[in-house]
Amino acid sequence: MLDDIPHAQAAAFLGIPYHRGLVNGAAITAWLRRTDKAPEYFQALSRIADRLTASLRVDYHLRRNRLRDWAIPEADWIRIVAEVTRQQRPQHRKLTTWPTVTTAAGTIYVWSQVTRSERVLHPRLPSGIRPATDKPPSPVRIARIISNPGALRSPSPKFENLKSVLDSYCTDVIAKLEA
Repeated sequence: MLDDIPHAQAAAFLGIPYHRGLVNGAAITAWLRRTDKAPEYFQALSRIADRLTASLRVDYHLRRNRLRDWAIPEADWIRIVAEVTRQQRPQHRKLTTWPTVTTAAGTIYVWSQVTRSERVLHPRLPSGIRPATDKPPSPVRIARIISNPGALRSPSPKFENLKSVLDSYCTDVIAKLEA
């Protein structure tokens, strides 16, 4: 668990951006230099590694490989939309639209939840990731909204319901992967 491997390889294996691993590693290194806690830190890290090694582990790397070319199938997306629509109030149903960017965002959200990876690392991410200020918003930004609908200035029942339905769908995807 404490093998000495390159940062880029470790970040790819864990499904996190390469720079995040460097930044976190640099912060820990600086903290260890400022304090005399290095022995306790490495003992704790070793205990965590031993516990992880002894417990049943989910192979997120394998999940990422299996879902590399995956997208929510159209039939499943139709069922997801139908369930979200069923949960909405009638006045919201009339106003709700389902552009293709929402389908892509749903796929990115489910992929990131099942693989425990960053949304921006999705292998089939549509080209042209836009900054948050561009219109229309990118699938990554919409996936971020799905994951935390309460962060919007005004509540969005569509995204709250969509998150709930997609979280349930994640369970189905995981069950199929582990079958």
